[in-house]
Amino acid sequence: MLPVFLNPPNDPSENFMLQYTNTAIVSKKVIKNVFALCRHLKRAHELTYKEYQATLMKAGLGHGQATLTSFVVSNAGTRYESTNLRQRTLTMSVVNKLIIQCALPISLVDHPSFRSCLADFDPKYLPPCRQTVTNSILPQL
Repeated sequence: MLPVFLNPPNDPSENFMLQYTNTAIVSKKVIKNVFALCRHLKRAHELTYKEYQATLMKAGLGHGQATLTSFVVSNAGTRYESTNLRQRTLTMSVVNKLIIQCALPISLVDHPSFRSCLADFDPKYLPPCRQTVTNSILPQL
């Protein structure tokens, strides 16, 4: 799924609502790929397109096509910082999808086999301990 604009406002200075989808409706036309959408925005809504590009650059997503090495997890032994987006995303996924939605016990995050499994998926990810989940993460939800 790719980010695209939905429900364009009448005033081009208003912000579009971003959603993740494969199809967008722009000016009563269905645009089925992001390339066509970006081309349309660049030609018909230049100011909005520039704002969109600036938003992508701020998020670190506007550097063009990803390189092959960006998809490979390095086994260099370094861990993600606690503020790293990937670290936070994986932690929230473990808490929301496994502990809350699947109703698995919080102690799961301390089990050696679970930690080993996560290390197989992403060696740089360090899952939180049970106390961190209980005292810090869950109260914030």
